[in-house]
Amino acid sequence: MPGTNLIVPVVLWGKHAPTHCVSSVYLSRDQKTLVTGCYDGQICIWQVDPESLKMTPRCLLVGHTAPVTCLSRASIIQDNNFIVSSSEAGEMCTWDLVDGKCRESVKLSQIHTNIQAYHMCNSEDLRLFCNGYYAEILIMDPFSLEILFSLSSKMNPDWISALHVLRPSSRKDDVVLAISITGTVKVWSLLGHENKQSEPIYENESKQIRCLNALSLNCCAYNQRTVLIVCAKYCQIYDAGDFSVLCSIQAPSGERWMSGDFLAPDRVLVCSTEGKGYLYKLPANSVPDHKGFHGPTVDHDSPVLFGILGHPDNKLLSCPPAMRFVITSAGGKQRRLLLRGDSAGVVSVWSVDDAAVPTANQMLTHAPIVVTSLDIAWAEMNPSPVGILDQLNHPEEQEIKLTASIYLLAANRLVVGREDGSIVIVNATHTYNCSYCTETTSS
Repeated sequence: MPGTNLIVPVVLWGKHAPTHCVSSVYLSRDQKTLVTGCYDGQICIWQVDPESLKMTPRCLLVGHTAPVTCLSRASIIQDNNFIVSSSEAGEMCTWDLVDGKCRESVKLSQIHTNIQAYHMCNSEDLRLFCNGYYAEILIMDPFSLEILFSLSSKMNPDWISALHVLRPSSRKDDVVLAISITGTVKVWSLLGHENKQSEPIYENESKQIRCLNALSLNCCAYNQRTVLIVCAKYCQIYDAGDFSVLCSIQAPSGERWMSGDFLAPDRVLVCSTEGKGYLYKLPANSVPDHKGFHGPTVDHDSPVLFGILGHPDNKLLSCPPAMRFVITSAGGKQRRLLLRGDSAGVVSVWSVDDAAVPTANQMLTHAPIVVTSLDIAWAEMNPSPVGILDQLNHPEEQEIKLTASIYLLAANRLVVGREDGSIVIVNATHTYNCSYCTETTSS
């Protein structure tokens, strides 16, 4: 704005929605806000109706220069309106979801591939447990984005590929269970008074298992006796006591596993790179409450596929989607959902509760209960959104795409380059009004 030091960014999208190839997805516990990060570094905030789960895009946040790899909540308070994001460039941001402002940002040398928000003992708020392309586990404050302390490895130090933080029912301390890319399982015990001045914190236990490049690790919340570790070609159930393999599930032909979680002591959900969720019932030797737990494996004693969460059209994706299993609560009712954001910018939601109960001698495929995208939201707008240079487009002529732009502050002019080689110069505050003249040159 001429004559002031204030510059107000204004974006006019036009008739076409921006591309949004989803790389990460997050749903708040109260089911009111969905957040999707994309490979372009942008973050989209969606307003959600908790009852119908209808989603409306509300805000686009621009602050990352690389794909957004992780999205996490920032507070134990359910309606707290802050999230934390991280990117492949080591950037971390804390966002206010009400006004879209970035409240804090840092640039780290470490690149996170996973962030778990966890409420530690003796802590007033959440802590972020981060792992990625580095050998430690970093514990960070979600609001200051300060590294509070780190967990190191004495035995076989290597990148940590997956972790899970939990509080055993019979103990008052917190336990961090993790696995390195070379297949070393490690256990740390935390008492809650760890800080930057603490001595190096090394693992209490360490064991090598035959499991390379794990993608996710989850301890069963219902009994804390079994652990699900997911790799690309297979996922396995382990006994948490001695880390012996109880059963294994091979990835479907032409697909790779991405992540997984327990739905019950005897049921798991495993997600694939094709954007599907596979529901399995575990054999007796993998269920702690069963008398056959940890017993010898027989030929017929193997996981049984009883359901698939997928799209009926089975459309091929140009890259693996972002998938996340979430447990939410609205109106005092708990709900389990599977979220998917894909390369076309489509967000899909499945009700896991509707599909989690096996049907005798049947394998059912379940369609998503909600499907939406920016393109769908744009198509539903009436009137259509206003573009920067809509006044130059003749209704009967093919639209010319914009490829570059720059704002000249001193002249208050917007200069726009188009794919046909032309350059358009317009008054920046009147770009949408056809009564103002424009200057057009050819490159």
